[in-house]
Amino acid sequence: MMESTKTTSLQYLVSSTGDRTHVVLTLDDYSVLTEQIRMLAKKLAAMQSRSATTVSAVCPANVSNLAPPVTEQVFTYSLPRKGGSARAVWRYPTMIVLEESTIAKFETATMRDEYKKLRQRLIDSGIIARRGSELTFTCDYTFSSASEATCVVEGGSRDGYRSWRDGCGRTISEILDSRG
Repeated sequence: MMESTKTTSLQYLVSSTGDRTHVVLTLDDYSVLTEQIRMLAKKLAAMQSRSATTVSAVCPANVSNLAPPVTEQVFTYSLPRKGGSARAVWRYPTMIVLEESTIAKFETATMRDEYKKLRQRLIDSGIIARRGSELTFTCDYTFSSASEATCVVEGGSRDGYRSWRDGCGRTISEILDSRG
């Protein structure tokens, strides 16, 4: 059986062993708390946007595709023959390709149609733009998988877990294998 104890304007439900198991708030206190959370969330978002890549009007991606600031390990994928060099952060299962990454100028015949369409949508929307002779990401973009990111960057068909390398030269597959 639970009993209620009062501390300031909070009430706690306490188990028979004396452990606090629930907090009970008045509706007024709940409203104040949720407003404070909203304000903190806005402040956090403002801080993140200052420390992350600024997304300009030229990058009208769906908000869910905008990456938060990068603090994780950065992976690279180089395409010396195709002229691409991309940097990304892997957050399983997604891959966030970073602003200023360059991609292959042309698509190969082996590139799947779904990736061709995605690549074209990113170009049409300005997320990938021609800068001089290069195709460059104008903002960070979150792909649903490492392979999706790899195929768009490559302009072909590749296994993302075997393409991206960390600062020590290890692929995502090698890192996962080393964890057992």
